[in-house]
Amino acid sequence: MSARVTALVWSRYPNGAGQLLLALALADQCTDSGEYIAIDIARLAKKTRQAEATVRTQLRDMADAGWLEQMDGGSKAFRISATWLGGVAPAAEPEKARKAVAKRASRLMPEWQLPDEYRTWALQEFPAWTPEFVMAVAERFRDHWTSASGQNASKMDWQGTWRNWCRKEPAVPPVAPVGGQGGTWWESSAAIDRKGVELGLTRIDGELWMQWRDRVFRAAGDGPWMKKVYKAPSPTEGEFKTVGGFAEAMAKMKGITGAN
Repeated sequence: MSARVTALVWSRYPNGAGQLLLALALADQCTDSGEYIAIDIARLAKKTRQAEATVRTQLRDMADAGWLEQMDGGSKAFRISATWLGGVAPAAEPEKARKAVAKRASRLMPEWQLPDEYRTWALQEFPAWTPEFVMAVAERFRDHWTSASGQNASKMDWQGTWRNWCRKEPAVPPVAPVGGQGGTWWESSAAIDRKGVELGLTRIDGELWMQWRDRVFRAAGDGPWMKKVYKAPSPTEGEFKTVGGFAEAMAKMKGITGAN
């Protein structure tokens, strides 16, 4: 065990959680110069309370970042980068660095702002959208993903997530009433979103905007907005479509009426 290397890992190892535990486990078996680390996946997994597959991935990431190195001469022993131990972050090879970054998913930060390339793509893809509507979509996007929880809240490609989110919005934005929300909030997509928040609703991941709108309308109770809610065909309408003719449908309906 090297108390020196362990102290350095505690003070400035760049990553946390399971990878930090693994770095401490490696420091626990090296010399003060960071050398002669024998890699035993099963033992490291047990020591860090992680799955063996997780430990293998973390070791690859450490090697890709240049923090963990194989000793010279094809040795089975490894060492911690002398550059890092000396106080300088090792420079990983560009290709390996890109590979390591590509593996990691990330969450959307609360301070996220819509990048210019995201805005440009949306305006080109949806000609009917205005810059103001794009910003409203971006606000919904940010509020949803920053408040989301669980594994699905982390994404590897946020630009692709943005494109998919936009495709679920109406291609032609609803026309907002004059004067903002006014007394006809159900006519404005932004006002509908605000109403949903007021009612304590949250948009579900993968939910189409029209589905979200109908949930808000139903939660708001009776009102003129209910005329816009999608309704499945009634049994009578279904019968009319299946019988194939107006006369036959009318005859069936008369039979039902006569029976009553």
